[in-house]
Amino acid sequence: MPVAPASPSAPEPPPAQSSVRSRWLERAPLLAAAAALLAIAWPMLHGRFYLINDLGGQNLPYAHFYYQCLHHGDNFLWCPTSYNGYYLHGEGQVGMLHPLHLLLYRLLPFTLAFNFFCLLPYPLLLFGWYRLLGRYLDSREARGFGALAMMLPSFFLLHLIHTNMITVLAHLPWLLWCVDLLLREPDPRRRRRAGFGLVLLTGSQLLLGHPQAVWMSCLAEGAYALLVVGASPAGTRPWRQLIALGLWKALGLATGAVQLLPTLAMLADSKRHVVDEAFRLSGSLHPANLLQLWAPYLFKHRVVTGAYPSLPHEFGLYSGMGIAVLAVWGALRYRRLRYPRGLLPAILLAGFAGLWLMLGAYGGLYTGLSLLPPFSLTRVPARFMVFFQLAVGLLAACGVVDLASRRGRAGAALPRVFWWTLAVPVLSLLTPLLLTRWPAWPLAALPLRLVGPLLAISAWGLVYLAARGHRLALALLALHIACDMTGYGMTFYYRAPVATLAEFRDSLARSAPPIPGRIRSAYAPFQLLGLPLTEGCAALEPRRHQPPASYNAASLVGTHWVGQTPLDRLPAPGSTWFPVPDPMPRARLVTQTQLVPRDSDMSTLISTLDIAHTALVYLPLALPPSAPGSANCTVDRPGYIDVTTSAPAAQLLVLTESYHPGWRLSIDGAPAASVCVYGNQLGCVVPGGTHAVRFRFAPADLRHGAIVSAAALLLACLWRLWPTPRAEP
Repeated sequence: MPVAPASPSAPEPPPAQSSVRSRWLERAPLLAAAAALLAIAWPMLHGRFYLINDLGGQNLPYAHFYYQCLHHGDNFLWCPTSYNGYYLHGEGQVGMLHPLHLLLYRLLPFTLAFNFFCLLPYPLLLFGWYRLLGRYLDSREARGFGALAMMLPSFFLLHLIHTNMITVLAHLPWLLWCVDLLLREPDPRRRRRAGFGLVLLTGSQLLLGHPQAVWMSCLAEGAYALLVVGASPAGTRPWRQLIALGLWKALGLATGAVQLLPTLAMLADSKRHVVDEAFRLSGSLHPANLLQLWAPYLFKHRVVTGAYPSLPHEFGLYSGMGIAVLAVWGALRYRRLRYPRGLLPAILLAGFAGLWLMLGAYGGLYTGLSLLPPFSLTRVPARFMVFFQLAVGLLAACGVVDLASRRGRAGAALPRVFWWTLAVPVLSLLTPLLLTRWPAWPLAALPLRLVGPLLAISAWGLVYLAARGHRLALALLALHIACDMTGYGMTFYYRAPVATLAEFRDSLARSAPPIPGRIRSAYAPFQLLGLPLTEGCAALEPRRHQPPASYNAASLVGTHWVGQTPLDRLPAPGSTWFPVPDPMPRARLVTQTQLVPRDSDMSTLISTLDIAHTALVYLPLALPPSAPGSANCTVDRPGYIDVTTSAPAAQLLVLTESYHPGWRLSIDGAPAASVCVYGNQLGCVVPGGTHAVRFRFAPADLRHGAIVSAAALLLACLWRLWPTPRAEP
């Protein structure tokens, strides 16, 4: 059978086909990121919630309270079901006045709105870093890898439980992009657009309500601005634009005053206003956690918590084996790559600074910084690991620039420095074998410890193939990174069950008191059952709040049940909830007062006081002797309380609601003054006869903040719209 002669040279693929294939390969990191996001969202798409740690214990119940208030027309600023009443907007972590929150929770079902907000940071990070890296890297594939690396490090995966914090930090790439445009863009109109974007993004961060994350973002923006100015040629450094940047940033901070001023007022009235060194340094990253970089499953609980076993999610340092190998490759090949001036030293400096800060008490630097505000008001220095992980991601993107240039050159020679990347799989393999016994830290079982080396070897193999010019190697490496980090994060979140809201409520009902009423508990999810709590879960715990230490104190605030342990009585056999005898009604009239100094130990005084007839006050009140009158609470909604009183003479009206200077009250329509009773309860003096007393929560700091925010936004709009020529003179 005749054989057709062979063609002298194989025809090249059509340009269109090659172009399509190249585009798909360039998009591989973004597709891998989409697959990772789908894996994270999978339970949410089925109407379920992640419930581990603060997600179920704080974020979910407070968000549900916010949702209910929006739909019932209540005042969501004040939450009556925590701490006997709590200024929830001032605490800030719900982000109640953020326009996106108002829109989502008003228009969407609760499950969809809450889960959407939990997932929002990840696409913001992905596309934000992709856009910013486009200012420096021509390779789309390198930008995609950088965005993937900075969307899926352990910091952002494990801090899904602090969804407002990672959402604040998800603004960072967009803020840096605006800073870059402000300092490097020659067109003044584009600079003004960037400045206005900086204002809106900064205001958005503050309205989300995590001041520590906003502070970290400001540090990164300031460092980046100095980098851009320093890298500019002498004589062309944009000092004028740097001043404009400072003014735009100041307007952005002022735009968030509607949240910032209430938070500062809450801080001044909270127990966190004055903290000791142990608190400021709590959450320092133990140096042993550096082993996670190449041995993520070495320890029994993945991390070494040191003295802070309740914070395992704060110490996850792992960024992925593929990212680790790419970062080493990018650092070693810096001489052959055309980095922008000063980029590599800046990346290394940012990584070193993040490493030093996250060590906290173990590094020494943070010990001195913690004496200065705002460092002195925060804790968990391990959170500065975000700078370290972002630096590693940037190095990985730079490494992909070189590897992508080798695609299609099958069998390309390997540079000598490549073999230094073997350090990652070698360390990953030797570490779990050498540390078979280590008394200081519990190690995981040997099979689990070997997962890290398998990931390292496979990642290094894909980098090897990419360095030899194989076309699909980088695409497979992107998928490897996505699977590696998604598995790392999701196995953490599935330690607690995922459930629908109805299933979660059912599980709560099985452990709730037999009869509804106010309970002494700090477990916020009980609010989902309509149970008000004497305690709460918040970053800014009220300074005046004292947990009821006796049944007398519990009765004073209307507590019906004490959970788990009795206070001063023997428990009922086989019971986990202990009834409080004679809890005080929601509103009552008292005829006798006892004047006490402001620094009195209220817990001791209340434990022996006749609380039914005598009230402790800080100011003298002239109450004539008379028989106790009656008080009937007719309206009792968040931020709205109406009481009808009837008494033969002037008496003191006492509510079981917490005192706050933001309460405004009127008696028969005439303004009246509130009184702090028992150190932390709301009251007022009512005259004799029948009267209607109205309490409305309207704090002055919110009003002042709204005025500042509106003025700042107006100034930003005027500056943005002011006529400007297109080109510099």
